[in-house]
Amino acid sequence: MKATKIILSGFGGIFIGLGISMLISYLNIPNYLPLDPKSHVGFFFMNHHIHPSIMMLYCMFIWFIFGAVLGYSQVIFQKDWSILKSSLSHYLLAITTLIPVSILAGWLPAATLVGTILSIGVEFSLVYFIVWGLLYLSTKRKIETINRQLQDKNNT
Repeated sequence: MKATKIILSGFGGIFIGLGISMLISYLNIPNYLPLDPKSHVGFFFMNHHIHPSIMMLYCMFIWFIFGAVLGYSQVIFQKDWSILKSSLSHYLLAITTLIPVSILAGWLPAATLVGTILSIGVEFSLVYFIVWGLLYLSTKRKIETINRQLQDKNNT
């Protein structure tokens, strides 16, 4: 995979992270912060009186890493593996990236960290497998259409 695609995926991660942080801030904090001040990372930043612009830079770096890893993970589907092996490998990479990034990005409150991690794991898994199923069915239909067109072309 080209470095430019990985970098673009990283910037996509920044936009997704920004959206998530805005949503979390809107729901929990009266003033915008790029991370939850009740999270472990947020608690550290607040106790050490770190300037909000440094917090934002830190969060952008974490979000970039998340986007770049998920962008690079598309390489898994280019390998000569079965769809099951590719999908499970991609899922495991995505979830093992999501949980540490969620902690480092300050998306998870510190008080219920284990419960929140389990909750995010279940929610992510549910969404992942729904999206995977929809993409699988869509791709299957496209392949069937192409095969029909090829068969019709060969029969004429």
